Amino acid sequence: MKNYTTIGIDPGANGALCFMLPSGLIIIHRTSKTPPLESMQDVVTCSGAENCVAFLEKIGGFIAGKGLPGSSMFKMGHNAGYWEGMLAALGVRTIMVRPQDWQKGITGTAGTKGPKRKRALRDEAIRRFPAQKPTFETADALLIADYGRRNGAGE
Repeated sequence: MKNYTTIGIDPGANGALCFMLPSGLIIIHRTSKTPPLESMQDVVTCSGAENCVAFLEKIGGFIAGKGLPGSSMFKMGHNAGYWEGMLAALGVRTIMVRPQDWQKGITGTAGTKGPKRKRALRDEAIRRFPAQKPTFETADALLIADYGRRNGAGE
């Protein structure tokens, strides 16, 4: 198997972008203000688009009984579309991954939501990648990239 640069993207309003390079280097960018287009271009150019695979969190539609306002859902959908378009333009293979899939097996996430769930995800990211100093904003992207790397990125 080739060595691939694995990209994890949390398209949420307070999301992040994570690159896991074959060398072991991990680069994380918060994207709450402006998605880091230049960083994406730099990594893809350096690695070669054919050696990159992106895992983008799949955004669902309206779910009855869930408390997300329409404006939040719109922002998430807009961000996801931005990432899909950028990755397509750069020629990076993109795999949509459901939150249920990348979060499977993470202690403290089953049956929880809100701050308690976010805390469990951040704590798991800290456990796996303490040197990265994961935050509430960066933990999901880091765990999505790790999911992709562990589950056959590039195969």
